[in-house]
Amino acid sequence: MFDLHTMDILTLNKGIIEIKISNEIKARITEYISLNLASQNPYFCKEDIAYDFAYRVFQLLIEIYYANKEFEIYKLLYLINLANTGKNIPVFLISNTPEEPTDSLLSTQTKRGFNYGNDENDRMKKYFFTEWFSWCIIILMNHNSTIHPSEHGGGNRFHLISPIPKDDIFLRKVGASTGGGKFFQHSDATVYNDFCSINDLIKRLNKFNTNIQTVARRLLKTEDTIVSEVLCRKYLRVDATILSGIVNLNTKTHIGMPNQLQEHMQNIGFTKEQLLCLSKMPIAHIAGPADGEISGYVGNITNPINMDSSGNILGTCINAAEGRMIYVGHNNTEESLFDKFLLAVKSMPVHEILLTSSKVLFIPNSCYSQQTNVTHGRGELDESEYHIQIGNSSHSRRMLCRQYVVSRYRDSKKNFLESYLNGTEY
Repeated sequence: MFDLHTMDILTLNKGIIEIKISNEIKARITEYISLNLASQNPYFCKEDIAYDFAYRVFQLLIEIYYANKEFEIYKLLYLINLANTGKNIPVFLISNTPEEPTDSLLSTQTKRGFNYGNDENDRMKKYFFTEWFSWCIIILMNHNSTIHPSEHGGGNRFHLISPIPKDDIFLRKVGASTGGGKFFQHSDATVYNDFCSINDLIKRLNKFNTNIQTVARRLLKTEDTIVSEVLCRKYLRVDATILSGIVNLNTKTHIGMPNQLQEHMQNIGFTKEQLLCLSKMPIAHIAGPADGEISGYVGNITNPINMDSSGNILGTCINAAEGRMIYVGHNNTEESLFDKFLLAVKSMPVHEILLTSSKVLFIPNSCYSQQTNVTHGRGELDESEYHIQIGNSSHSRRMLCRQYVVSRYRDSKKNFLESYLNGTEY
C-alpha cells in the first residue's frame, strides 16, 4: 500500500520520534469527532466505534500522504507499520492533534472525583476530543485499551492525571498521578505478574536464588500473606502508556532511556559485573496507594534490568518511588548494590517533554519479545499549576489524559493493518 524503507531519523533505541500533523489533518479529524462521535461516550461505548474511527483516520493519512508526500505523515505510517509487524516501537510524540476547545474547559470543583465519564466537573471539560484521539492512536499502533480495576476509583478507560482538590493538603509533595510532588522514574504496573500457581512463584524465586521464607522475612510479612498477595490476580498488565496534554503550563514529563541509565551508571562507577548482578537480582514490587484495594500488596518479584548478550540494558522494571522496590534475596552485598542502583535511577539524565494541549506521547512500558521499554516521571508541580486561568474568571489545574494499553501482537491477535487490508472486522 505504501513503500516504507529504513529511515535514518529513527534511532529507535536512543531518541524520541517527533511528529507534527498538518492543520488539514487536525481539522478533518476534529470535524469527524464533532459530527460523528458527539453522541458517543468513549469511557463506556463499545470498542467497534473506536475501531471504525481509527480506520477512517488511517484512510485519511494514506489519502493525504499520496497526495502531498508529507514527511510527517510518512513517519507516522512508518511507526504504524512497525507496531503491526511486531517490531520495536520507540517513544514518539505527536503534536498539533485534536484538542479540547478552550471554552469547553471547566473550573476546578472542590468535590471533584473520578467519575470522568459521567461528570463533566470531574473531568474538568465538556467534551472528549483528547480521549478519542488517544484511543485512535493506540488502535493504529496495534494495541487494545485496558481498564484498571481499582485505580482512580476503578473502571475508567482513561485517567485524568491531575491533583484532586480534596487531597491537596496531603498530596502537594507526593509523587502520584493525583498529587503534585516529583514523580521519580518508573514503569507503570510494575506489580503485574502472570503467576497461575504457587509452583510458578517458587520457580521464579528459584531462578533468582531466593525463596518464600526469605521474601517473607525481607518484607516483614507471613509466608501465607506473600503467597495470597502475589496470587490475588488483581494486577494489570500495561504494555504502553499514552499521555495527552490538556492543561499544562510548565511541568515537564521525563522520559528515561535504557542507554541513558546505563551510561549514567557507568559514569558513576558501576562495573559490567555489577550490572550483570542487578539483572539477576530478586526485587519485590509493591503496589502503591493509587492501586486501591491492592495498595501495599507485593505483586511481582523480578529483576530490575534486562540485558542483551553484549551487556547492554534492553529494558527495565522500575519504580523509584519510596518503598515500591525491595530487595528480597539473602545477600547483603547485593542489597547494598541495589540501594546504590536506586540512587542512580533517581539521578539519571532524562529527556524532558512539555505536554501542552494537542500533544500526545506514546511510552513503551514493557520489555518483551523485540520490544524494549523506557521509564517516565515528571517534575514537581509549582503553585501556578493549581490555578491556571482558562477564562476571564475561570481557573483549572494541570491535567493530562492517561490511557493504559496492551499489545495485540503480544497476545497473538490479528493486527490492525491485516484487518484493514483484508476488509474484515477488527
